[in-house]
Amino acid sequence: NGVRDYLSAHFKQVADIDLSGYENWEPIGKNVDGKRFAGIYDGNGYAISNLTIERSTTDYVGLFCTIKFAVLKNIKLVNTNVKGQWYVGGLVGWIWGRNSVINCSSVGDVSGYRYVGGLVGASNTADTAYGLFGCCVAGNVSGTAIVGALIGSSEQGTVIVDCYSYSTTVYGESRIGGLVGLLTNTSHMINCYSTGSVSGIYFIGGLVGLKSTSPPFSTVTSSYYDSETSGCSDTGKGEPRTTAE
Repeated sequence: NGVRDYLSAHFKQVADIDLSGYENWEPIGKNVDGKRFAGIYDGNGYAISNLTIERSTTDYVGLFCTIKFAVLKNIKLVNTNVKGQWYVGGLVGWIWGRNSVINCSSVGDVSGYRYVGGLVGASNTADTAYGLFGCCVAGNVSGTAIVGALIGSSEQGTVIVDCYSYSTTVYGESRIGGLVGLLTNTSHMINCYSTGSVSGIYFIGGLVGLKSTSPPFSTVTSSYYDSETSGCSDTGKGEPRTTAE
């Protein structure tokens, strides 16, 4: 974080990494122009285990704080325990601009207040060529609003393709989804699947908590959720509903 040049460098992981020696990991990069991670990190299929972040009063929390014009690929997070406030994800708190997250996974627990996801807190790519591709999650994800097993909020052109969650518990109050909490403003979900328990008070769904119902529209195509494990009978339509219904 102290050397700006490294934030736009390219990295390739060549062995498993155990972060258990870090009691409170400092996310890579900062949510400031010029300090966001803007390079390429290729996890190369190796594991990053025991990521622990205890920052319940901090925004933009994850292995990476915020990325902009970056690529994160083949990263495998195992036994994560991440706590933040706004924009919290196991891998990255906030995706801003033309970024791609490819073939990444996270298994563990993530919690925060708003914009919380097992992998990504929120994404705003402004271009439908970018987003999340082939990613998966498992574990417990919780927050107050805009919470999803994979991503809390997918906005402004973000695409989510071939992604899934399994054996995941997602809970909060409003806009709670088995995969995405809030899908809006020309975001698109294609060929995705989710299974696991989803609970909340308003706008909850086995796949999407709340999907935009006015222009610019978001779309869900060839995507499914397990209605038995989720406890939900509908997804993404935008009507307020409770778990009792």
